[in-house]
Amino acid sequence: MTRNPGAMANDPNPAPIRAGRHGSPIVEPRGQWNDNPQVSPIPEPAPVDRKIKHLEFIQGVINRLASDSFRMKGWSVVLVSALLVLLAREGRIEFVAIALVPVLAFWGLDGYFLQQERLYRALYDHVRTLENDSIDFSMNVGLFSKSPGCTWLGATFSRTVFVFHGALATAVFLAVVISWPHGTIK
Repeated sequence: MTRNPGAMANDPNPAPIRAGRHGSPIVEPRGQWNDNPQVSPIPEPAPVDRKIKHLEFIQGVINRLASDSFRMKGWSVVLVSALLVLLAREGRIEFVAIALVPVLAFWGLDGYFLQQERLYRALYDHVRTLENDSIDFSMNVGLFSKSPGCTWLGATFSRTVFVFHGALATAVFLAVVISWPHGTIK
């Protein structure tokens, strides 16, 4: 490693340079950690900071799952409504029951998102109670998969998911019943 020849003449400790990729010079920043390999450039976080950081990671996953669930519910309403309008406009009333397929698919997917959210909430609660020395940044939720309320069926038929998707399924079912004898949606 050489010293930077472009450094000021009166600088007692010029920044070192070395050859980088394809021979281009890399000027290393000054500091004790460059000259002393015993000192780490990034300090190890305190145990409390590790716990808080782990909880923040888990909370980030929970927030993304809740956001995805919300967007998916919006897509569900838009897709089913558009499908019903398109079928009514084209006069293909006999295919209105097909609108139940996306309703059921989105219902199952929403149950999956809620199940995952509950699993990560259980992990959050577990990490919250851990001692600081036990923090390992594990994001494994498999330990909680048998917990009450953390199953896919339990999440799929929870009150909030059931009411939303049940109402949508009921609306499609009513459209089928109303249109069946008349051949049109009125």
